[in-house]
Amino acid sequence: MVKDLVCGMEIDPANAAATRQIDDNTYYFCSQHCADTFDADPHAYIHGGKDNGADSDEKEVMAHSATTGYNPNLTGPVTAVL
Repeated sequence: MVKDLVCGMEIDPANAAATRQIDDNTYYFCSQHCADTFDADPHAYIHGGKDNGADSDEKEVMAHSATTGYNPNLTGPVTAVL
């Protein structure tokens, strides 16, 4: 089993709806929609910048720096808990 980088679904590589080859790696997708979403920004999915299917209310993204709160992967408004 492999994980679809877009939605986080576990899928059998033999039954993947789509695949993408980047460098020496093959990425598997449960649907063409997930493959198209990946195609729009593959770097973000490969390097973990996307939430991989978690609902925005359920995920907790931490800042990379405790002093500045800077995290290059965060976009839009964020909530800081002190």
